Amino acid sequence: MPKPGVRMLTDRPVSRKTKGPIVKLEVGKAYTARKGSYLRIQFGTDAIYMVTQLPPVVMTTSIVQVLGPCGVALCNAADLRPCSEPKFEEE
Repeated sequence: MPKPGVRMLTDRPVSRKTKGPIVKLEVGKAYTARKGSYLRIQFGTDAIYMVTQLPPVVMTTSIVQVLGPCGVALCNAADLRPCSEPKFEEE
């Protein structure tokens, strides 16, 4: 007895693996680690990273070279988020 369900009569179309959206990172700007990132766990929440090298097209899975608290490191582009501008109170 045949099993119930959908039967495909043709080959399954090849699906492309999505790499995620394009991330807007700039060389020389300051970034912090996002929540849940290994950078945040390793160096803490107050660590600042400066991007030193980027690939031509930056996706969420792209490897980015950053200058961190302990020197040069490699991380995913999705692990970084822009630093908020410091707000100074006037007296």
